[in-house]
This record gives sequence, structure tokens and C-alpha cells, in this order.
Amino acid sequence: MRWKPPRPFRPPSPPKACLNLVQGPFENFRSIDWNDSSFTAAGAKPLSGMRWWGSPALRVTGLQCAFGGAYPAGAVHGTTAVGPVGGIALAQGLGEYFSSASVTHSRDLVWGFTLTTSAGRRLDVGNLAPSPSYNATVSNAKPCVPYAVRLLYTAGSFYPGTEVGLIGSISFVWGALPAPRPPLPPAPPSPLGCTSDLFQGPFGNQTYVPWDDAPFSANGSKPITAMRWWGSGAARVTGVQFAFGGAYPAGSAHGSFGIGPFGFSLAAAAGEYFSTALVNHSPGHVWGFRLVTNGGRSVDAGVMGPVGPPYNSTVSYATPCGLPYPVRLFYTQGGAYPADPGWISSMAFVWGPV
Repeated sequence: MRWKPPRPFRPPSPPKACLNLVQGPFENFRSIDWNDSSFTAAGAKPLSGMRWWGSPALRVTGLQCAFGGAYPAGAVHGTTAVGPVGGIALAQGLGEYFSSASVTHSRDLVWGFTLTTSAGRRLDVGNLAPSPSYNATVSNAKPCVPYAVRLLYTAGSFYPGTEVGLIGSISFVWGALPAPRPPLPPAPPSPLGCTSDLFQGPFGNQTYVPWDDAPFSANGSKPITAMRWWGSGAARVTGVQFAFGGAYPAGSAHGSFGIGPFGFSLAAAAGEYFSTALVNHSPGHVWGFRLVTNGGRSVDAGVMGPVGPPYNSTVSYATPCGLPYPVRLFYTQGGAYPADPGWISSMAFVWGPV
């Protein structure tokens, strides 16, 4: 008898359900159905963000997806009595997308789900660990196909209830990742009044209680990864804090903290950073500032519209221009008037090479 070598080990094939680009439905309690396929325009308007309502201690009760950078009318699904509790905006200019999902569910009820982006950021929606008495299951909701996929949209059903309601069913619809975008066009001409100085400011220029975030930045080796601010978009910014290297350092919150905080996180793993700044100021007052990322996202802290007499504010460009290399925001310096309700009285932006 002729000897034959053993056949090489072949791993088991994935279950057929795992190969489907439509993952779900997870549970199937149907009341008021939704399907967001019309908002994505066959992928021409990619999913660009999500926000949700409910409670991490209870469950998700409502959600809304943004497509092409905007939340369309009619895209809110579920009940919205509590929230929105949380959300995320994708850095689409850097190619960030939702790359994986898992869902926590039990009989006729979706408790919550987790979405992870291609940059490693994570959005937790609802209750991911309900009481063991509900026998909830955590299921993978990403197809196991041999090519890269992105989340296109969701479909499902919700029950409005008499108070907070519930999500009774959800499906995640995926599609192949499109080809890389062509390179960006050349940068537009530099704005009038900008300079090549890496130190921009001070704006307001009235120091009561000073701050300098240089030690937290370690001269740029710990990049800014997030920002939060206090105040009101109808009044002014009263406090600000930046995170460096993924954490908010002790002692890095400046100003007064009555209303807020309002937060903004960078997709640092995808290479996102603050590339542009504008500031709305008058003598002794910083009313607000705008930071724009290299991915095209922006955040306004405080008031960016004109403030009239007697303050007569000015909006100034606070980014160096005319340099032979791109720059990113390293850190800020400034001053704050601490008495209630307080305000930011001075602010400078310190830049460095990318």
C-alpha cells in the first residue's frame, strides 16, 4: 500500500450568515419600522456620524445617523425623551468609517451596540451589560468577508411605548470599502492679515489668572487628542481644557465651569489634528474660537458671530501661514477672569510642524 502524506489542516469555513452584508435582524419585535437606505444615496452619501438617546444604565431608545456630514430630516428612529446621550462624528476627510459592530440583545429587545471606527475610536450605545436575568447575548454584527467593509446604514423597528420606548429590532448593512480618494487640491491662498509666526496671539490680551499648557504638550511630543469647553454658544466661552496624548492632565482646565462641558475628540489614530484656528475677541475678552482639523471637521467654542457695542469684537485668523511645511496646534496659553460667571480674557495659539 502506497503511503500518502496527510492533508494539510483546513480551518472550518465561516457560517453562511457571517458572509451576509446584511447582518441581522437582531431580534424581530416589529412596531414602527425604519430603513436608512434612502439617506445614503447608494453609498454616495456615506454614513458620517451617529447620536443616540436612552441611558447606559437602561437601554438605547432612539438613534439617528448622519450621512454626508448632515443629520437628515426623518432620520430619528425611536423615542427621544432622554438625550441625545452621546454620539460621534467621523473624520471623513481622513477616510474614517465604521469598520466593526457588535450588538447586545435578548428576547424582543435591543439593549445597545458598539461601533468601532477604522481609526480605533469606539462608540458605545445604550446598555452593554444588562442584568443577567435577561439572558442577553452579545453578537458580532460585521460580515466575515475577505475584503474591507464599511457600515452603510441601519434598519430596524422600534416600539414608542408610553414613556421611554425600546428598539425591538436592528440590522446593520455593510458595503465594500471604495477606492482611495484622489489627493486633495492645492491649499487656497493665505488669508489677509495672517503671519508666519508659530506663536499666534495673544488675543484679548488681558491676563487675570494666566495659564500655559506647554508642560502638558512636552513641546508637541504629546499631541492634542481632544478638547472640552464650558460656556454658551449664545454668550461666550468661559472655560477650556485640552487633552494631550489621550488624557486630560490635572491642572489643565482653565477659566470657570458653569455650563458644560461640551466635548470634541480627534481621530488621532487616523492622523487627525487641529490645523486651523480663528478667534473672536475684543480687548479683555475672548468670546469664542473655532478649531478646524486637517480632516475638515470643526468645533466652535463659544460665540463666533460679531459682538456689538460696547465690545465690537473682531474675528482674527490665528494660524501661521506662508510656511514651507504644514503645522498643527501644539498647545494654548491665556488668561481667565475667574469671578462668577467668569470668562476667557486672553488666548494665544502655539503651533509646530506636523
